[in-house]
Amino acid sequence: MEIITVPFDYDEKLYPRVVPICICDTDERGNAVHRGWVEFGVAPIADKLRQLSHRLLGDVYRVSEVAESVVHAASRKRGADLGTNPELLVYKSAEWRALDLKAGGRRARTGADVELFVATVDQLAATIDLVADTELQDILEKLVAQAIELGMTEAAAMVEMMLRGCPAEEFTRRFGKRRNTLTQLFFRHMRKAAHVAGLSL
Repeated sequence: MEIITVPFDYDEKLYPRVVPICICDTDERGNAVHRGWVEFGVAPIADKLRQLSHRLLGDVYRVSEVAESVVHAASRKRGADLGTNPELLVYKSAEWRALDLKAGGRRARTGADVELFVATVDQLAATIDLVADTELQDILEKLVAQAIELGMTEAAAMVEMMLRGCPAEEFTRRFGKRRNTLTQLFFRHMRKAAHVAGLSL
């Protein structure tokens, strides 16, 4: 599994003020993602997606969470069929996805009961009641243990900080890295740990 980053040539030194959009090239079912959805659906409207995340979720750094979910769903449903305006489809889907996240899930937004689950590790910060579920807690413990075994101690520490609801400033202060760098590190390390541990995230 690899992380596709937008901008494709992203470098923190070249783009110090740009929040990268990180999307795993393999979805939670193990299917390879058709990169056209990133190249023609996400990249042309990257700034609009960042603005959307900031406006609806109050956090531009959640843009990766939104974009990845939309790209994976579009790739599963439509494959390589991008249609005539993939960027419009991605944006509209991202808007609905952000509204779902803002409400606590689609079930919550539509008024139905909310079922606690974890789609990706980067949602841990918003999943306050995660540790209340024994099964999910076991999965989380295995994931963190695997990360530590692989030497990914910073990523493992970030999970614990997320569960405590630490603000972004505390992350940058503790690890001495910019939030962009920490975002990429967390995505890359936790997905690798999940893969090695045989966990589906």
